[in-house]
Amino acid sequence: QYERAIEHYEQCVNLCGWAGERRSVAVVLGELATTWMASGNAQRGLEYARRGLEVTREIGVEHLEGVAHRHVGYAYEQLGNLAESTRHQERALELARKTGAQLDEAATLNALSGIHLQQGEPDKAAPRAKRALQLAQHARSPDQEVEARMNLALVARANHDSAAALDHLNKSVDIIDGIRGRVRTDSGKIGYFDTR
Repeated sequence: QYERAIEHYEQCVNLCGWAGERRSVAVVLGELATTWMASGNAQRGLEYARRGLEVTREIGVEHLEGVAHRHVGYAYEQLGNLAESTRHQERALELARKTGAQLDEAATLNALSGIHLQQGEPDKAAPRAKRALQLAQHARSPDQEVEARMNLALVARANHDSAAALDHLNKSVDIIDGIRGRVRTDSGKIGYFDTR
């Protein structure tokens, strides 16, 4: 499945490059990066994310540059380099705020909150997850809302607040169930949920 998606994305990059559509090249390189990461190959994901970042800088689109920094950050996180991941996510956050991209801000805050949790810093994770939750709810983004709630559940667990942790988990399940209920196919109800 991943191999086929990667093949199609590679064709898109070549076609967009041939047509001079540099913005589209940057977007598809980001898709290639996340697909490689989802397949378990973070190093290849990092290579494509860096290429995407280079293109966004060349064309001068700050919103896309922020997204590319986030992709680079995700790859470094998968590779275990949390310092580099944080550096790129902080830059992504700066650009998301500068360009008014609230959904990208929510995604980046969720990423940073997750990094803080990995580093054993629930007090730093909490305000970022709370702000991500506010932005996700405002933007009506169920995936980002669930990620924020999962981070807040982990914060609550670290603070020995089982009631708050359970509340966030239950609300996350309700959101996922709601998504499944809205997606119908001939074979019945299914749901797809991407935590990134």
